[in-house]
Amino acid sequence: MSVQDTITVIGVSTGLVGATAALLSSLIGYLTFRHEGYIIKVVGKRGWKLINAIPPYSEDKRYSVITVYNRGRRLAHISKVGESYLLSSGGSIYSDSMIQGATQVDEDGARDYLGEENPKHPRPTTGYYYAVTRSGRMFKYYPHTRFAYWLCYPVRKANVLFVKAKKTRRKKV
Repeated sequence: MSVQDTITVIGVSTGLVGATAALLSSLIGYLTFRHEGYIIKVVGKRGWKLINAIPPYSEDKRYSVITVYNRGRRLAHISKVGESYLLSSGGSIYSDSMIQGATQVDEDGARDYLGEENPKHPRPTTGYYYAVTRSGRMFKYYPHTRFAYWLCYPVRKANVLFVKAKKTRRKKV
């Protein structure tokens, strides 16, 4: 092996080590930057009863609970929390999130929001639960598979059109 070949091998190996180190440091920098912000996880549950309820709530009623977790290193300000229904248009916004205004969720903290279920109407199937930050970013939690939500989406739109057509017929008569 000549001196020229040795220099070429050393140069190529040094270049590969430098490229690998640059790639790893860029990846670590990106993951650190991503973890510095807030990472919101939303979980929703239906049909809960309260024990020893405080005055705005009642022990006789059932509630839906949305828990908002902050897994990042920055405070998150949640402005709205609610749910969207699967087969009907619309949804609900929880009054806990509207009355208190934007609430802070500390790093590695959680915040619960309660919404009263209506006993007169059958329980609608929830398409997704959501939390909106003060900057307008929405985080969603699908209790069912997204395939079920996408499958029901045309039915949901057809129901909206059918209800609109029914209302216009009533107005004409």
